[in-house]
Amino acid sequence: MLKHKASIVFRIILLLLIVNVLIIAVVGCEVLAPIQIENKTSETLTIYIDEYHIGDVKPNAKIKNDTVFAGQDWYLIKAYDAQGNTVYSHKFSDEEIKKIDWKISIPPS
Repeated sequence: MLKHKASIVFRIILLLLIVNVLIIAVVGCEVLAPIQIENKTSETLTIYIDEYHIGDVKPNAKIKNDTVFAGQDWYLIKAYDAQGNTVYSHKFSDEEIKKIDWKISIPPS
């Protein structure tokens, strides 16, 4: 009888561990949106996707998203110059950004 209860407790603990591992695996597998932004201007720009700061990108250089997850309905891409002026702002739908292969080019001003 005691051996049977220990077996049930062991199975419950094992089941809970398996469920916990599955939850961690599913939550931990979120994929970043593979957005790449190319700065074709002659100045360094500060890039935001939605409200998240992605980083600064030098002239004629590229920067990759390392913050925003894929699967959103919209992606608002903004670029600011050193004085804080908006140099670029565009809201892409998920479908639209996939059509351009997640690559955005900020043209010279």
